[in-house]
Formats: sequence, structure tokens, C-alpha cells
Amino acid sequence: RSRSRDRGGSPAPPPRKKKASNWDRDSSGNEVNAGQILSGDGTHAPHILNALVHQAASGSTTKARRIHVGNLPQNGPIDNEVLSTFFEQAMQQAGFKNPDQEGSCVKDVWISGEKKFAFIEMRTFEEAERSMGLDGVTLYGNPLRIARPHDYVPPPSQEQLQTALLAAGSQNSQAAVQVAAAVAMGRPMSSALGVPQGLNKQIADVAMNALGLSGMNSSASQMTTLMQASRKCRRVHIGNLPTVVVVTAQQLHDFVEQGMTQMALTVKPGDPVIDTFVAPDGKFGFAEMRTVQEATNILALSGCEFGGRAIRISRPTDYAPPTLELVQKLEGSGILGVPGDAGVVPNMGIPQMAGPDTSNATSVVVLKNMMTDAEMSDDAECKEIMDDTRDKCVEDYGAVLSVLVARPGPSECPAEHIGMVFVQFGDVATAIKAAEGLHNLKFDGRVVEASFIPTLEYSRLQKCFPDQLNVADGIAAE
Repeated sequence: RSRSRDRGGSPAPPPRKKKASNWDRDSSGNEVNAGQILSGDGTHAPHILNALVHQAASGSTTKARRIHVGNLPQNGPIDNEVLSTFFEQAMQQAGFKNPDQEGSCVKDVWISGEKKFAFIEMRTFEEAERSMGLDGVTLYGNPLRIARPHDYVPPPSQEQLQTALLAAGSQNSQAAVQVAAAVAMGRPMSSALGVPQGLNKQIADVAMNALGLSGMNSSASQMTTLMQASRKCRRVHIGNLPTVVVVTAQQLHDFVEQGMTQMALTVKPGDPVIDTFVAPDGKFGFAEMRTVQEATNILALSGCEFGGRAIRISRPTDYAPPTLELVQKLEGSGILGVPGDAGVVPNMGIPQMAGPDTSNATSVVVLKNMMTDAEMSDDAECKEIMDDTRDKCVEDYGAVLSVLVARPGPSECPAEHIGMVFVQFGDVATAIKAAEGLHNLKFDGRVVEASFIPTLEYSRLQKCFPDQLNVADGIAAE
């Protein structure tokens, strides 16, 4: 494009010589050729390779750094500065910012005309990836929906870049090196060829194929797509977090990981938690599990003590169970986490914990992890759980005198008992037999923990729930 333009009669400046690409120079600024870069004595190869890897690792690809923010609140002022400041603070409080980089992690903000959604460009790919953990964070009391844009393209990994550079170098062509660099840095792509514009297709194919970016069917791209598609199946809401000391995302991560491991709720080796997020007020958080099955197993931790409070783990409001179509896509990927899936260890999820402590056994057995928050608030669900528990105990262990579910409501009921099921047997021996048999069993996918409670304390609990009747007539011991 011509730069000559009349500016008050001044003559047009002489055309400037195009600066040589920095990809053609070494660390001292000296020009080198493709052979020296990739197939020569190796003096310059590390410099060029490290530059390319750094570009990819720092997330220079725009499409990999953009996030979609939906469900913007309509009850408060929303502009670029408000969103930028909010996300900067949320990322900081959640521990998602890169600690080795100064300045804001938000590079740019674009808000739709009707202010119902926005796109935010993060500083690095890693920070964009971590920002997914902010999904559900509230702004002006409104939960934001944070996800990848439909045109999201993950940047190539370091291994992919190295493979591409070696393949490009084997062609002994500077153009091939530029192809690899252009792909790594997200430069414009030809819609017809799917390669960087203005470059030879044959050479481009070499680098593109080596990168695994010749199509969107590479294993890395497929896995990213599947993880995004199954995300709502793998996230859980964690409420009633301790507020005396604000819980960090890392502390929540460690608690969930240790709890899952200790209760043998994992389905394969390694960390079952992909990401955690704690709301700015510290009252609740979210955990993203690596498999759909582990997202179900973690519900067994609901009611466990964390920082002196019994946490509540449940499905988020936007939970969507996997459809048959999604299950078929996830088969063999390792994301389902069911037996036969990639990486799943048979019987690893079967708890191997010690049995209940019988040194303080009484005739009343306490069953933990039997109910979710939603079930506790539903009369029909509570009755069904009581009936199931009663039938199981009578059939397998002996006479049952009463069954009680401690539900939210009565102020006299101690908070630590809420959500637990109590079964009163005719004698201590039968109660011990039931506790040992029920401990570690799964009820509706949750691992049951059995213990005992003094009969006097149980009598006080019964007075808190006069509407819960004793066992129906006609049930006798075996």
C-alpha cells in the first residue's frame, strides 16, 4: 500500500527498506540461512527453537487466549474497565495469575452492543486456561458463564514445535521455518489451504502435518474438544466453606485430592482434580474433576469437615448429565472414568478403609454420605431413603426400632448431624454387625461411613423431629 500522501506540500519520504525478519538472525543480530539454523553446526538452532517455543508457551496465539463471558448482569454498570478490573481481581484472588509476570493479566475486553456477553483476551494461554475456573463467579449478584469461544484453537505444544522445526529443517528451506513460526504464533491462515498466507503449500504441509495442525482431528485437539464438551458433567459445587480464614483455591484443591484418595474415590492413579475455584467472598467454590465418574464419586465427601465446618458438595445449577451421544464420543478417551476406559484401574474405586470404630459402640448406628442437599429438602426423597435403609437393615442384620433423618430446620438439632441417617437396633451386637456391613458400601454412588452415637443423644435428636415415625408395624427380626 502506497505511503505517499499530500501533507501540506511536503515531498513523500523515500521508500524504507523492509527490515529482515528476526527469524533470519541469530542472538547477535547476524543473518543466517536455513541450513545454519536447523541442519548446520547447531550454533544457532537453540536460539531459534527457544524463540519459537517461548512464543507458543507464552500463549501468543490470540484464539488460545480469548475467553467468552456470558450472562452479564443487567443491574449494574458494565464497561471495559469494570470487566477488566473485575477479572484482574478475581484472577488474583483465585491464584490464577502467573506469579512471575507483573501487570494486568487482562489484555483486552470487547463487550457486545446489548451488553449481554463479552470476549476477554488474557495475557497468556496459561492464564486463559485457568480463567475457566472462574465459571459461575458472581458480578453484581449474577453468575457469569465463562467458556471457550466457538473458534478456540489450542496452541501447539513444545513437542509439536520441535517436531515441526525438524521436519521444516529437513527441507533445507527458510520458508518452511517461517511456516512453523507462523503457525506457532497464530498468523493469518489461508481459508483455501489452511496454511499461513503467501507460503508454498507443499512446504507448509510438511510443517503443518508435523505440528498435527493439518486438520482439527489431531489427538490434542480432540481431547481439548472432549474436555470442553464434558465440562458440565465434571464440575461440582462446594458450599459452606469455612469463613474464619479465607480458603484459597490451592487449599480446596489439596483437601479434595486428599479426601478422594483417602476414601478411595479415584478411578486411576494421579490427581483427580483438574482445577478449583473459590468465590471472592470465600463462601463457596467449584472443583473440576478429570473424569465424569470421579465427579460423581466426590459427592461422597459432602458433609466432611473442612476447617471446622461440614462442607456441602453438590451438582452446580448448570449441571448437565452426559447424553448418549456424548458418552459415545467419550468412550476410550479416559474422561468417562468407567471400567474399561483408558487409564482406569479395575477396583481402584473400591474403598479399602478400616472398619468402623466399635470401641464406643451403642445400639444406634450413624450413616454418613447418604444424602445430598437436594434430597434433604425433599420430603419424598427423605422418606424413600428412610424406607430403603430400614429394609436393608432388617433384611441383612436384624430388628430395627427406629430410623431418623436429620434434616435442616429445627434449631435444636446440632449442625454436625444434618444430613445423616440414624438407625436404632434392639441391641449393641446387632448394631455392630450392621455398622461393619454398611461401612464402605455405596449408596446411590456415594460411599457410606458408619459410626455410633450415644443412645441418650439419639433420644434428644428424636425430639427435634417428632414428625418422623418409628418403624412400621409388622417388621420383625430375622
